[in-house]
Amino acid sequence: MSSYDSKLFDAPSSVNAIREPLVGRPESALKSDRTSKRPARRNMHTSRQSEFGRRLRQLGQRMISLWNLRVYSKMNNTLSPLIAYKRRPSLDSSKSYMGVLLTFLAESKDTGGGFTLIEGYLRPGTEPPPHVHEREDELFYVLEGEMDVYVGNEVFQIGTGESLFLPKLKPHTFIVRSPQLRNLALFVPGGLEGCFRARSSPAEKLELPTGAATYSTSNLEPVIRAFEKYGVRFLSPDEVAEQMPLYFAALNEKPKKMHLDPQFS
Repeated sequence: MSSYDSKLFDAPSSVNAIREPLVGRPESALKSDRTSKRPARRNMHTSRQSEFGRRLRQLGQRMISLWNLRVYSKMNNTLSPLIAYKRRPSLDSSKSYMGVLLTFLAESKDTGGGFTLIEGYLRPGTEPPPHVHEREDELFYVLEGEMDVYVGNEVFQIGTGESLFLPKLKPHTFIVRSPQLRNLALFVPGGLEGCFRARSSPAEKLELPTGAATYSTSNLEPVIRAFEKYGVRFLSPDEVAEQMPLYFAALNEKPKKMHLDPQFS
């Protein structure tokens, strides 16, 4: 018998030698052997997932960084051209308007159109007629004195240190209830100061104007047309009676000339 045949003849014994260790082992042990390699595959799969997640997070962080950089660059490119400043009442910044001393503390040109801030110095009889702003919200802050502010069918009594917000499209006016009144009027957005400036004269001193025409002594037709260009509409007497009943009643309780029509006197 050749050596090749001898190897073939011994093959079964070799197979038996391989299979012999398995003979007689419990089935649970065999299953354990078969599954012992599975965790390695799972670990490999989990490792790949972890690596993918890590790279995904890195990519997300880079995208966020790029976005922040883009926003920051855009903000720098649109940096406000406005400048900081301080201002106090002076003859240069003040005007005489309808018997009122107005000081323009912040104008549309100063705030990029954001708002207008005006200090008013008034006495009884210099109040404006009932009107409606179509563009601006308004806020009053009383520096000195007292005033009754009529807004629609409501009335608010405000004094020194108090403020009142007036939303646009709400008819309103006020009555000065103290010998003198100093207040701040904030208009948002700005721009209305253009009408006040156009119809005012230079202030001669930082005091109440004397002998000046007021709303109640002036021809209101040109005033009404001027304010209409700025989105401010004066109410008719009938509208006042309907939309502002408390103000209408206040006029009847205390003799006071109605600003819009000679019949209310």
